[in-house]
Amino acid sequence: MAVESPDTKTSSKIKITSWQWSLILFGFMLAYLVLGAFIFDFTETPNTIDAQNRLYKGVIDYYASRPCLQNDYTIMPNYGNKMIDYLSQGASLKAQHWKLDPGDSEPIGSTWTISKASIFTLTIITTIGYGDIVPRTFTGKLFCVFYAMVGIPLMGFTLSVFGKSLEGFIKRYKKAMNLLMRPVRTKRTRNIVAVVLTVVLVASALVLVPAILLSHYEKWAFFDAIYFFFITVSTIGFGDFVLESCSKCGLSVWIFELLFAFYVFCGICVITVLFSAFTTYQRRKFEEAESLLVILLNNANSSIMTTTARGAGEIEMAEDNNNCRKDNFANNGQPHAHETSSVDVHNNQPAAYPFVQALPQEDSEVL
Repeated sequence: MAVESPDTKTSSKIKITSWQWSLILFGFMLAYLVLGAFIFDFTETPNTIDAQNRLYKGVIDYYASRPCLQNDYTIMPNYGNKMIDYLSQGASLKAQHWKLDPGDSEPIGSTWTISKASIFTLTIITTIGYGDIVPRTFTGKLFCVFYAMVGIPLMGFTLSVFGKSLEGFIKRYKKAMNLLMRPVRTKRTRNIVAVVLTVVLVASALVLVPAILLSHYEKWAFFDAIYFFFITVSTIGFGDFVLESCSKCGLSVWIFELLFAFYVFCGICVITVLFSAFTTYQRRKFEEAESLLVILLNNANSSIMTTTARGAGEIEMAEDNNNCRKDNFANNGQPHAHETSSVDVHNNQPAAYPFVQALPQEDSEVL
């Protein structure tokens, strides 16, 4: 029986790179968005159309029964409350959802379409929340809660994978930028030029291109498109500007929504990476400042301890000198016995031994 050597064995494991994971997760996120869009459209459209029909019929009946509205002010508050009730149920006063001709057989349009619901699901999982359309039915609200509970963590995981992919891209970009900046002599000039080029490239790819698409499809001013996209990718989501062209369905609208979702993903991911880099930089600077502060405190503490020890030594020496003076004064100006350590002990003169002077002469001869 032939035995296969270990060298000829091939590994059956398939290695998936971070970019492949990013594409897989991005496709899964798109599928998740479309699934949620169909469910929201199914649960919310009937209720919205019914509220729109009632609002439309109420306005028509009111104007038909009261030709002299300028003299009738008593019933307006009640009618205003009814309009608020219809609007709270999903009806809209926008032109695309209104029929000016009562004989028009075309059904009243709903604020919920598949394309519009897709943008709504995108605002859920990215926590943008424009607020232009919201679920009104109990089923829609309940599904929205569970959809967000699954979609928001999934979005966070997808962004983390995108971030890792961008980290590798950033490393290669740094290498290319270093090669490009070699002709520049000074380091400060290289850093300034690299920062300016990076800002221009990022702004062009993630701000200007989406702004051009938005201004074309939504008929907005160019600055308004830039403002809307920044408010979107920063997940602020004021709701003062919303996508109205997505109320229609068509191939161009779906392509626009796909590009919009891709740019929103990339924009949020770039902001997340920049925030992480800024946080890392601030942490490193804080650690450096903390180390410097510890060194300064240690030096100050050592100086204080040295000064204190020196002062204590000087005080002790002063006390010793005072004690010596007191002893000398008590001995009539003669040095104390313990101060004779420096005297020549081999000198037999009486002056070398002060205590001998107090003895009788015969005792001195004996000594």
